[in-house]
Amino acid sequence: MSKVVLIVGCFLLLLFACNGKNRVKKVTTKAQPSIIHPLFFQEEIASHLNFPFWFNDSIIRKQGIQSFTWRIYRSTQLDDENNGQPVSDLKTKMIYTFNEAGKLIAVERNEYAEGLKISERKYALIPTAFPMFFHIKPLQPMVSNEDESTEAYTCLVKNKPRKRVEQYEDNYNDVRYHFFANKKYWGALSIDSIGHPNENDWVILGTPNKPEKRYQVRNTVTERNVTHYDYHNGNYPHMIRWTDYPFTQHRHFTYSKKGVFTGFIDSTFVDQAFVTRNVSVFGFDANQRPIRITHKKAHADGDKHYQTIETIDYILFSTKR
Repeated sequence: MSKVVLIVGCFLLLLFACNGKNRVKKVTTKAQPSIIHPLFFQEEIASHLNFPFWFNDSIIRKQGIQSFTWRIYRSTQLDDENNGQPVSDLKTKMIYTFNEAGKLIAVERNEYAEGLKISERKYALIPTAFPMFFHIKPLQPMVSNEDESTEAYTCLVKNKPRKRVEQYEDNYNDVRYHFFANKKYWGALSIDSIGHPNENDWVILGTPNKPEKRYQVRNTVTERNVTHYDYHNGNYPHMIRWTDYPFTQHRHFTYSKKGVFTGFIDSTFVDQAFVTRNVSVFGFDANQRPIRITHKKAHADGDKHYQTIETIDYILFSTKR
C-alpha cells in the first residue's frame, strides 16, 4: 500500500512540475513618478493650463528646479546628407517657472518662423480653493507679428460646483467641458439629463488628471471625436486611442523595467490599414531628467522618413547649484 501511495505522490509532483513549466508569467508594468507626466504629451490635456498636474512638484522641489526651457524644432527629412543631425530651425520655445515648493507658477510660450519670433505669450498660474483648478492670468497682451494667430491654450472658468458633474466654460470658443467622475452617471441618458451638453461641448468621463473617455455628442447618443484612455496604475497611461475621421490613432506609452517613462509610439490607421508610425524616445541626464526627445516618423510606403527634435534645459535655484 505504501508503494502505491509513493508512486501516486511522485506522479502528482511530476504533473504539477510540468504544469508549472508551461505557465507564462504575466509581466506587468508599474509606472513610477517622473518630472514630466506622460499625459503632458496629450494635446487635449496639456492645452488646459487650469489643471497643471503635468510636472511632479516633489521631484522638482527636491532637485531645486527653478525653471526649464523647452525647445521644439521643425521636422526635417532624414536622408544621406543630414543623417539625423540636430537642426536649428526653432519652432516653439516654452519656459516653465516654479516656486521653491515645486509648484508651477508661470508659463511663457514663444513661436518662431525662419528664425524670427512671431508671437509671445506669458501666463501666471494662481491657486484656488479647488486643489486641482488654477486661475490663469495673462501677464501681458498677446504679441503677434502674424495677421492671424490661434491661442495655444484653453483657459477655463469654473462653474458653480455641482455634486454629479464638474463644468468649466471656455468663453472664448463658447464651449463647455463636462467632467463626470462618478461611473454611476456615465450612461448616455444620465449625461444628457445632468449636463445637457450641446454639439460643441466636450464630455469627459473621469477627472482632469485621469480621463477615461473624452468625446462630443450629437442627438444624445451619437458620439464623435472619441478618445479612450487605458492605464497601468494610478493615472499613468498604457495606451490612448482616438479618432479623427478617417484616421484612427493609437499611442502606446513605453516604460523601462523599473517603470520609468521613456517615450511613446504613435500609429495611424485608415480603415485598419497602417499609414504612419512615429516613435518618440527620451534622452536623460545623470539625474534622470529628460533633456532631449527624438521623434522619428515613417510612412507605410517606406519612401520618406522624418525627424523632430525637442530639447529641455534646466535652471536650478542658487541654493541647489
